[in-house]
Amino acid sequence: MRGIGRGARWLVLRPWHRLSDDEKEQLRRLFQLSNGKLARAYQTVEQLREALKAPDELALADALWPVLQRTARRSNVPMRKLHDSLVAHMDGIIALAQHRPPTGRIEALNNNWETLVRRGRGYRDHQYLLRKLRFITANPVRCRDGILRFLALGITPPTAEAA
Repeated sequence: MRGIGRGARWLVLRPWHRLSDDEKEQLRRLFQLSNGKLARAYQTVEQLREALKAPDELALADALWPVLQRTARRSNVPMRKLHDSLVAHMDGIIALAQHRPPTGRIEALNNNWETLVRRGRGYRDHQYLLRKLRFITANPVRCRDGILRFLALGITPPTAEAA
């Protein structure tokens, strides 16, 4: 069991359609030797991957329903957590199907936020931090004009007396 399972974590994390025939056979052997929980979890994740490829929100909701049924009746904790997370974030998942935002923009916004928060450690005025965040996500400062637009807002940094 150890010889087959050792180093197979990356294999379990990859989608089925991206595996070679040898890798699929190795994964099948691993599932046969495990107690079945791993195979069911892999099938659930694959079903969820396919559901997220749905073209619109109705198709996504229809595709998510079997995943929710499958995870609802599980007694193991990770499957229950997946079910609870899917139910809690259902509105956001459906919105993803409606709008299909480009992931590059989302990553850029996350990076801007993390950079701003990292630079903003020690701010005593959270409103100033939030105003800077709102500005930087809507109007990124990449050139001299961006700096002038930011200064034109009249946002003044907090002073020690204000705290």
